[in-house]
Amino acid sequence: MADFQYFQPSRVAEMVGEENVGEMLRGYLTSLDGAFSELSAYWQEGDVQHVRMTSHRMKSSARFIGADELAEVLQKIETDSLNEADNICAQTTQLSVVEQWCHELTREINHYLDSES
Repeated sequence: MADFQYFQPSRVAEMVGEENVGEMLRGYLTSLDGAFSELSAYWQEGDVQHVRMTSHRMKSSARFIGADELAEVLQKIETDSLNEADNICAQTTQLSVVEQWCHELTREINHYLDSES
């Protein structure tokens, strides 16, 4: 498998088998889109508890596909959201970083899927 910058198809293959990687990644893309929409909505509402829960769920999924750098960004959001004295939702820098990572990850997964067809 070729090297990828944003995820590791080999990690997915280790978990689900080579023949199931495409199906798993297509499902991941669907869930990523929905999860980012939720995260963004909670962020805009200032709902720190749901930001923490959603970033935790997204982090776990990102680690599964080998998107470790995205997982680290989400881990920081999860950790920062525990500090109730400083509302993470008051600034949008971290959300913008997640949005950019999700965009690049989606692009790279789609490229991988297109090349596997």
